[in-house]
Amino acid sequence: MVRGISIMAIICLCLIFGMENISHAVFSTNPVFMQEHIEKMKREKPQKYQAMVQKAGGNITDCCSCHTEICKEKK
Repeated sequence: MVRGISIMAIICLCLIFGMENISHAVFSTNPVFMQEHIEKMKREKPQKYQAMVQKAGGNITDCCSCHTEICKEKK
């Protein structure tokens, strides 16, 4: 009984972390999502948006343009 529960827990954790990586990959390659995210940040957090644009060198192409620390962790 305990062995079965342990196996199910491990499988669920693997699926959760695996899906997180897949979902980030889908969002970062979807130009519509990126444009909506950029526009939302412009409206809701203009100062943070400006800092991110400067961090990206003025050219935001994907998630890693602004969120470099997250992309370095994933590699």
